[in-house]
Amino acid sequence: MKWFAAFLGLLVVMNPCAQENASSDFNIDSLFNLPDYDLEEESENETADVSITSFVKRRGIILDASFEFIGGIMPGWKEAPWFENEGRENFFFNQKILKMSSSFVIDAQISEAFRVLTNITFTVPPYSGFGLGDFFFDYNMYNKVFYRVGKYEHTWGISPNYSFTNLLSRVPERKKDDENLYSGEAFTFKIDIPIKIGGIQLIAMTRDPVMDGYVPRVRSLGYGAKYNIALPRIDLDIGSFYKEDMAFRSFISLKSTIGKTELYNEWLAVIDDIKSPKKLGGAANIGIYRDFFNNKLSINGEMFYNAEKGAYWYSPETNVMKDEILPYLEGFNFALNLIYRFKGIGPPRFFIQTRYSVTEKSALFIPGFRLTPFQNFEFYFAVPMALGSSSGFYYKKSSELKDRPFSVALLVTLKGGLRMGYYY
Repeated sequence: MKWFAAFLGLLVVMNPCAQENASSDFNIDSLFNLPDYDLEEESENETADVSITSFVKRRGIILDASFEFIGGIMPGWKEAPWFENEGRENFFFNQKILKMSSSFVIDAQISEAFRVLTNITFTVPPYSGFGLGDFFFDYNMYNKVFYRVGKYEHTWGISPNYSFTNLLSRVPERKKDDENLYSGEAFTFKIDIPIKIGGIQLIAMTRDPVMDGYVPRVRSLGYGAKYNIALPRIDLDIGSFYKEDMAFRSFISLKSTIGKTELYNEWLAVIDDIKSPKKLGGAANIGIYRDFFNNKLSINGEMFYNAEKGAYWYSPETNVMKDEILPYLEGFNFALNLIYRFKGIGPPRFFIQTRYSVTEKSALFIPGFRLTPFQNFEFYFAVPMALGSSSGFYYKKSSELKDRPFSVALLVTLKGGLRMGYYY
């Protein structure tokens, strides 16, 4: 554990900031998410001319309306076909999916310094009224300090497969007879201070049920800081996050490009109780990303080792899946993702997503394809399955499979959006 102690010492010396987590192009659920909105304020050049800033941040309002229809079936079995001979009772599920949703975004640039974004959503069936998505304001103080306050999910880290350095998504360990208030949508106060080609980011946030009228107490707030610097050959992030009743965590993320290959490496150090440290934990990964054949083939591979026990994180709600509290897999884990983009009508897009836990002797394997034969129309087919031990994590507890270690997904979507704006 000496290397963890040395790593923590380094974190104390350095100041901790903001890089959005790379979205996983291989996540099945992400294929049907509503369009993402650019929630990150770009850093301003300290010597930028005021007239340029005035032009870019003109007073005005942008209205963005997005619509999506999802229909299909997801039949599945409680036992995989290759375990049927073991005498277990096998249940067949034929889940039908039919959902229509809309999202209306009002992006108001009230002045050069003040911006407000509101995202209103509703979905049927079932209809439960209007919902509130992202709702925050930005304030720019003399192009030196940038504030963002409100309801939104902010991410740290690089890994598209395990996201263990996204400390902002961490929640307390699940215990019996525990209210676990800190386990919902995030309300965040963020400050960005650009420094040349990097910057410092400071964060205070809570996951208490503010939407239900709960007023967070000081002890329910989590605090984080991150420092980012972009060097000629490497992009470096170093940060920490702490909340009372949770472990103190710090991380380092490094990303570099060698030729056409992207490499990333992340390290996490954990102190179970910062007031009276008794044990240390941590995790580390190394991954690559590379495009081949004029970007037709994309490959992402990652090795992840987790020595932290009892770690949980919050997964936000999407159009297909509800929000969840999920555990991190311990021990050695591997991920391999492939995407091949064909030419022609569609165009078809074939993908394979795989994850393997050495400790659990359990694997997740999802082959499939997606094509867009008509405008605004997508067809999606996949066969999610769990391989390996029938008592392993992916067979018993995987959120992707939902208690169905072998299933088939046939889905169609119609989606699109419109944007209009008015400027003074």
